[in-house]
Order: sequence, then C-alpha cells, then structure tokens
Amino acid sequence: MTYDSKGNGHKAAGRPDGGQFDRKRGAGDDSDLGAECAYRTVSDYDQGRKLASDAIGRRRRRPVVLMSCSLRTGRPTVNPALIADRAGDGVDVVVLDGGGEDGFNSIAKPRGLGIWNGTVRAWRATGTSYWIKPGFDMVDSIAGWASWHAPAKAKPVDWHARAVGLQARVDALEACAGAPKAPDYEGMFADDDPRLYDLLVRAVWAERVPAGEKDSKPLPDRWSYADGLLPLPPMVGAKALAKAMMEALTGLDADSKARDLHMLDNGRGGTGPRLGEWGHPIWRSRIGAGKGAPTLLYTRDDQGGIVFLHAGHHDDWLL
Repeated sequence: MTYDSKGNGHKAAGRPDGGQFDRKRGAGDDSDLGAECAYRTVSDYDQGRKLASDAIGRRRRRPVVLMSCSLRTGRPTVNPALIADRAGDGVDVVVLDGGGEDGFNSIAKPRGLGIWNGTVRAWRATGTSYWIKPGFDMVDSIAGWASWHAPAKAKPVDWHARAVGLQARVDALEACAGAPKAPDYEGMFADDDPRLYDLLVRAVWAERVPAGEKDSKPLPDRWSYADGLLPLPPMVGAKALAKAMMEALTGLDADSKARDLHMLDNGRGGTGPRLGEWGHPIWRSRIGAGKGAPTLLYTRDDQGGIVFLHAGHHDDWLL
C-alpha cells in the first residue's frame, strides 16, 4: 500500500487496464471506490463469506454479479469489465479469486448456490439469483438479468451501431461462407425491431453451420415474430436467442439435448399438445443452460413458416 500527496492509499482493485484506484485511508474494502472502478477482486476468505451472507440474506441494496475463475487459466471466462460496462453503475461486479471463492462457497455451496471453474451467479437485491455457465452471449445474459432491478442506471445499448456492425459482419460472412444474401437495412434499429434479429439469425447461421452442411441446413426464405415477443426481457440475451432461433429454423434443435425440444402441453385438463393460432403445435426450446433457463416458443403459420411466439421464463400468457 502506498499513499499519494493527498493521503489516499493505492491498491490494485481489478481495473481492466491493471491500474490502481484511490482508496480512502483506513477503508477495509472497495466500498468507497468511485464509479470508475469497473469491478473488484475479492481474494480474502472472510470477505467471500460476507458476500455470500449478504447476498443470500437479502442485505444488499444493489444487484451483484459474482464471477469465479477458470481452473485452467486462473481468470474469469468472460471479461468482468465488459459485464460492468454493459450493466452500468447500478450493478456491482466482483471476481472471486482463491480464498474469496472458497469463503463464498463455504456458505453458498451447501445451499446449492456455489460458483466455480468460471461459472457466474448474478444476484438481485431481492435475494433471487441466476446461475450462468461459460458459453455464448454471457455478457448480455448476465448484465441484462442483473440490471433488471436498476434499469435507470444501466447503460443503453447503441442499437444503431450494433445494427451497422451486424450488417458489415453478415456481408463479410456471405462473401466467404455462401450465406443467402441478406437485405440491406437502413435507419435506426431498436431492440424491438425484427430486422435486428433477422440479421443476428443470419450471422449465427453463417458462423455456426459448417460450409459442407449449409446446403442441407439452409435458412428458410421467411420467418416471423408474434406481437409481444419484442423487446426481449433482460434475462434473454439477443445472441443466445438468435442461436436458438437459427436452430429452430434449420431443424438443428430437434437433435440437440441442450435445447430439450418438446411440444407445449395443453394444460387445460385435456390431452395432446397446445396448438397455435394456425392449428399447429407450439414447440418449446431451451435458450440457456440449466434448470430454469429461459425458453423459446414457436409454431407454424398457415403457409408453413415458423412464427416465434415468446422468449422468457414463463408461459403464463398462453394459459
């Protein structure tokens, strides 16, 4: 610990560039750090236990994202600075390292709430939590879920910049992967604009379907979105949803254990599947991993095209 001319102590606290933050003399943790501290690292066993106790006991006023380190690399599997930037100033981001992770899990793991080997748990101030394993679209999934209780402080997404970048990405992929030509879109994209998801689906298809399988697993000429599907609830990441949509459109979800594809039950005392507006079964596909993951519901219209109905944790709107 060193001190500057103003008497402020300096100690590395997890800034993305490896720099250090000013800490008030005598402060025992990072609670006094300003908004410029994107995230902090906890390596102390007792501090890890306190984090678990406060989160589980609903003694926190702000949502917190707790990140464990990969056993292979010794680092989180996704950049915590990206999580902090996407979630905004209303969400705390903490990396648990060494003793900090051990202390946290000493309380959380017996309750089935532990994290390890790169997994992440996002806690809302209400005490509810969401466990995320390393994978596609962790940034949007984690930050969106955590910032649900702090929407005014979460940083808005620049949808126009995202759309421009997606269009350039799709154009490049089409040139080298034989993807179907996507239309050129103009104007501002919003999070409830279906064109944004058209582009995401095409980009995911071009990236993830091997070149040798593109002829046998093409995207259809058309698909549509039901009223109320967009904008997405924060717990559903746009990229993760696009991947689930792409697999539905190509039939890949039928062969995926992770998707757990099945027809929605009637649920009204009868037997058989729930039918959509056009008389076809409604299918449910898992978007994320693990129990309680958000799901995607879709059916087919009178022309055989897929219609995406709902993405989220609950199907109450269908009852």
